[in-house]
Amino acid sequence: LVVTVATNLLAGLVPVPGGIGVAEAVLTTFLVFFGLDSDSAFAAAVVFRIATFYIPAGEGFFAMNWLDREGYI
Repeated sequence: LVVTVATNLLAGLVPVPGGIGVAEAVLTTFLVFFGLDSDSAFAAAVVFRIATFYIPAGEGFFAMNWLDREGYI
C-alpha cells in the first residue's frame, strides 16, 4: 500500500501523460528499496501497470466505439 501510494504521488509530479515509464521506474525502485530483487520488482511493476492502466484504456476504447455505434453519444 505504501509503495502504491508513494508511486502515484511521485509519478503525478512528473509531467508525462499517464506517468508512462515514470510510474514503472518509481514502482520498481520502491519495491527494490523494500527488499524485492530487481528482476522481480520490474516484472511486478509492469504487470501492475498493465492491469491498472493499459487494460482499462483498451476497454474504454471499445466501450466508446460501442456507445458511438449505438447512438448513445
